[in-house]
Amino acid sequence: MSALSDADRALVEAASDAIRKRYRYDWQEVGAALRTRSGKVFTGVSLDAYLGRMAVCAEAVALGQAITVAGEFGIETVVAVRHPPPEEKDGPPRFDAAGFFDQNLNFGGREFDVVLLWSTLDYIPQGLVEPLIEHLKQAVRKGGLILAIFHSKTTGPNTGFCRYHVTGTDAIEMQDAEPHPVQRVYTNRKIEELFSDFSNYRFFLAKDNLYEVLITR
Repeated sequence: MSALSDADRALVEAASDAIRKRYRYDWQEVGAALRTRSGKVFTGVSLDAYLGRMAVCAEAVALGQAITVAGEFGIETVVAVRHPPPEEKDGPPRFDAAGFFDQNLNFGGREFDVVLLWSTLDYIPQGLVEPLIEHLKQAVRKGGLILAIFHSKTTGPNTGFCRYHVTGTDAIEMQDAEPHPVQRVYTNRKIEELFSDFSNYRFFLAKDNLYEVLITR
């Protein structure tokens, strides 16, 4: 079953087309495409610089296009793809994991005692799964914990993509988001393989087509 809708595939192609047209080795290497809530699509490419603080990511360029050209502020979906450099075999652009983490999960060298990984691995592209786990490993203190939540089914009740907010009470707030299907269901063996570099993991059954894994760094 395809994990991306036709609209999302078109967005990836728009990002790919943008960087194919404007690619320059070590200068413009990432393309991005942004779809607003009104359905309009804007593209951009990364702008590298000799000074890191002057570099601009492709997503920011696309967002600037949306705001300045059309006055659009409501973002529905953003994708970014990396153009392969000349030394790599020819092929389609792929996910830039390092760039993604730098823009979205840059912890500034901080370490954490606990990480809540609520169904994230069920939804993200396959190419980001193992890099994300390695990224979290570096951010969790030795002996720290990751509480990972997984879906046990790809379809049915409570499989829709949601955002979860931890509160100061025993309750967790759940906010509906744009429709996005569960991309995969993990077996226990696969989870053990993914977290094989961690010291321990324990599996727990949960309700609402979910189960929990407590992973020790």
